[in-house]
Amino acid sequence: MSPHNVILCKDCIEGDGSRLFATLPDGTVKLVSILNTDTLYGPRVHYPSRPNDNYAVLKPGEVLNAEGTNALPGVVDSIYPPQTGGIANGRYSFQAEFESFSERPKVITSLRRRWRKYGDLYTEGLVADPIPIQIAIPDNPRPCR
Repeated sequence: MSPHNVILCKDCIEGDGSRLFATLPDGTVKLVSILNTDTLYGPRVHYPSRPNDNYAVLKPGEVLNAEGTNALPGVVDSIYPPQTGGIANGRYSFQAEFESFSERPKVITSLRRRWRKYGDLYTEGLVADPIPIQIAIPDNPRPCR
């Protein structure tokens, strides 16, 4: 934890992949697949002279709760192995990963210098807590269109 304020761009958080874990009958968890769920929107052209409403300036110990949508791409079908995107019936955990700030290093260095009196610009990845999910394939699925 930083002893300084941390600046987090609320509008810059983008999906950067996800992990799908299977919960085995003995309760252990095994990585099944790393799923690419990029939702990149591209870098900004202009940054304000100081953090505005698009940025959260968090004091040490504060938390930012944010909501968003992330997809779980894959084929729910027991005949495809997980390496090819197949997901069979079972208990899983879905863990999303996000980029907090995708920008060129030169821009990041410039912003950090400009905003340092407000806090430290956070540019590392974020990993959500795993979400338990149950996948059940219907006995008679409808054909894909």
